[in-house]
Amino acid sequence: MGIQKRNDLICYALLIAALIIIRYIIILGPDTPMLESQRALFSWGAIGLIGLIGFAGVYVLNLTGLKKLWDADVGINKKIIIPLLVGLLLGSMHSLYDMFSGAGDQIAAAMGLEGIHLAFPYSIPI
Repeated sequence: MGIQKRNDLICYALLIAALIIIRYIIILGPDTPMLESQRALFSWGAIGLIGLIGFAGVYVLNLTGLKKLWDADVGINKKIIIPLLVGLLLGSMHSLYDMFSGAGDQIAAAMGLEGIHLAFPYSIPI
């Protein structure tokens, strides 16, 4: 197995491990008013399906000439720092929009629910 394939499989395994860790945080954490659909995101069936599709994606990716999952030619800034900053910026913009517009409350009311938001830190993975 080449170094690139090994790096891709390690990166993939870490992503799946993160899903499993989040599952246990949700299960072992205090009671939170989660919707059943939110809990279903981290069921074993969902994690298994994501795992199978992701593994197939990593396998096919290594057969193509596209950039790999953890490409050695791409610097750490482009792999982690820039996506993290963009994600924080977009998440902050969405939170501010929701806070000032009340869109989340309107969605919850349309669904007949008290609310759709979870308390921190459970809101992060959802």
